[in-house]
Amino acid sequence: MNPRAVFIVLLLASAAHAESFKAWAARASREEREKDDKTAFQSYSNALSSWKDSDGKAAKAKVLCARAKLRDRGGDEAGALEDYSDCVALDKKNAKAFDRRGELRLK
Repeated sequence: MNPRAVFIVLLLASAAHAESFKAWAARASREEREKDDKTAFQSYSNALSSWKDSDGKAAKAKVLCARAKLRDRGGDEAGALEDYSDCVALDKKNAKAFDRRGELRLK
């Protein structure tokens, strides 16, 4: 690989780490609509890694629930249960998260 190509790859990789919570969450939502669950899962995880208090607990809960749904669909019931539990800890009025967590616990 030539030096210019290496530089471009490094530049793009650096930019990816600088994205905000909202940008990662929006990207993940788009990827999920496009049926790219693996990439959407990674983007939701990146969003959670870049979350700050100023982004809001409700937004974090929404991303946790979205990632939990992907985990459950992929067969990772333990991970989904953990994400749903974190979601309801932040958003105690999220009936859908309570319901899905209950269904997982019944399994």
